[in-house]
Amino acid sequence: DEEEEMLMDDDDDEGGENDAMDADGKGNTAGVPPKRPEVWRPSAQDGDEDVELEFDESAYDAMHHFSHEWPCLSLDVVRDDLGDDRKEFPHEMMMVTGTQASDATKNALSVIRVSRIKKTRRDANADEDMEASDSESDEDGNAPTLTVASVVHHGCVNRVRAMPQRPSAVATWSDSGHVMVWDLSAQMTKVMTTTTDAKGQIAAPTRVTPSQVFTGHKDEGYALDWSPVVEGRLASGDCAGAIHVWDPVAGGKWDVSPTPYVGHTSSVEDIQW
Repeated sequence: DEEEEMLMDDDDDEGGENDAMDADGKGNTAGVPPKRPEVWRPSAQDGDEDVELEFDESAYDAMHHFSHEWPCLSLDVVRDDLGDDRKEFPHEMMMVTGTQASDATKNALSVIRVSRIKKTRRDANADEDMEASDSESDEDGNAPTLTVASVVHHGCVNRVRAMPQRPSAVATWSDSGHVMVWDLSAQMTKVMTTTTDAKGQIAAPTRVTPSQVFTGHKDEGYALDWSPVVEGRLASGDCAGAIHVWDPVAGGKWDVSPTPYVGHTSSVEDIQW
């Protein structure tokens, strides 16, 4: 009897499975939300060299596209006082970017504010009629607002970093071999007070003299980082393996040790306090 009962149970399960199959032979997933796409992360165990990546917008809560006049090799997100745990849309953010132009004289250091960032990913159980593309949303006037203020930067910007305690102080590594610190308070005020969208019409960069220029590195570099503990302290590392530490002094200037930290036998690609 037990064996017979078990067989009947198995038949019932098979019948349930058959009932769950649709006309195309696929499982009926009604009421079961599909799995949300995940961000791909490289893994040596998965043979990633043979992986073909496919772009899927549904993997992102919000995705909007912007373009600069020139490619930007580096950017840094500027800290603000809007809180760390922001979950409610719309969002806004500010960042600084540095260009990599074809001519050294055409490079720029830009302060960019993006506001009205709205959610673009639809929930899995949302009505299909509610789905809309980014272009359709843009046509409805729902696109984010972009505001830009730039200054002329001689040479390609290898790396840009905004001071966490005072974001208007921005350091840049130039491919000319110089490290510069800029006061971008006027540019940040401009993007925060401007109420109109740039809509692709970005004003030409203005000429601003850096607060300080350090020429003591023997080669160009990419490593650059502000101390999160000591306000104004900066470290810069170059491709020759040298690291210089900057300490703030009175008058908005920095005292940069002429004797670098050595020990690296090759390029200092990155640095962090």
